[in-house]
Amino acid sequence: MSPRDPDTKRQTGTDAQALAATLLGGLLRRCVELDASDIHLSEGMPPYLRTQGPLEVLPDEPPLEHEAMVSIVDPLSSGFSQRGTGSVDGAFTAPDGTRYRFNLYWRSGGLAVALRRLEERFRSLGELGLPESL
Repeated sequence: MSPRDPDTKRQTGTDAQALAATLLGGLLRRCVELDASDIHLSEGMPPYLRTQGPLEVLPDEPPLEHEAMVSIVDPLSSGFSQRGTGSVDGAFTAPDGTRYRFNLYWRSGGLAVALRRLEERFRSLGELGLPESL
């Protein structure tokens, strides 16, 4: 899957990287601050976070335009191969050390990404409700 749209003017690499760092960095910080487990981003829609259940829109965030989504998706997708379904799965560690998994995909003709914040530590078998004999 290539998030690049040949009909869209691209920003310079430096501008796009700065935009991606600002947009994604801010959303990752909000995810940690609000103790959210997931971030969902789609073209034409504001960001959504999952905090203890349903997805909730971030009311103070505007809908994401195509250029903003491309600036977020490009750095995430580099180095990862697409699956047969046209989506890309991967993982990364944010500058603050928080780990995330992600899935990039097309949704209704536009780019979308789902990010899952991973826990800071591995849970014990007991904490997971599993027998210690495993």
